[in-house]
Amino acid sequence: MDLVSPGIKTEFLPLLFLTAFRAEAEALFRIHSFQMIAREKKFRLYQLQSQPVYLVITGPGPGLASSALEKWLKQTAPALLINFGICGGLDPTLLLFQNYLVNQVTRLDESGISPNMPYPEFSEQLLKYFPACRLLTSKYPVMQEALRKQLYLQSGCQLLDMEGYAFAEVALKYSIPIILLKQLTDYCDENAEQSVRENQSIWKNGLQKGLLKLLEILSESRQ
Repeated sequence: MDLVSPGIKTEFLPLLFLTAFRAEAEALFRIHSFQMIAREKKFRLYQLQSQPVYLVITGPGPGLASSALEKWLKQTAPALLINFGICGGLDPTLLLFQNYLVNQVTRLDESGISPNMPYPEFSEQLLKYFPACRLLTSKYPVMQEALRKQLYLQSGCQLLDMEGYAFAEVALKYSIPIILLKQLTDYCDENAEQSVRENQSIWKNGLQKGLLKLLEILSESRQ
């Protein structure tokens, strides 16, 4: 489902998208035509034509996420950060292949401590469309049912990823508003890797639809 359009209309410029993997970035590439303008080690920086709209593909894990964002912050000078990508579910009642908006994020080694992330004024509009969830960020993938249950009980978080807290921490450090949009692909159990691999077309389409709606809301915020 390719819907490539020429540009993004929003008052939140410059705008910086963040994702860990090229496969996740394809959801955005289907909507807008980005070109790579810089590359260093595993980090890749893309720009949308001549607009101040950027995308950084960081690679997996909180260390790479934080380093990549810090590296490109000065060059991109974003007014808003958007992290989009896939995640696992700690809460087994959540629906697979749905987009969720993160309203609280916690780090695995500091359970219960969450940053007060600066959210943009249109957060209420987002909440009307995207269910809000709490996110736990881990340094490593979780693919064991027993560990999933343990982390769910300990943290009270519903989702799990490997980058969200790192992005939010940098955003808080520089007082930059951030949106974390996550597509749920699995339940952090022994079938997690298979679910992500075999359902790529489903979650890519889901992420694309979520980004389209998010960009629609961003555009409406100008009016």
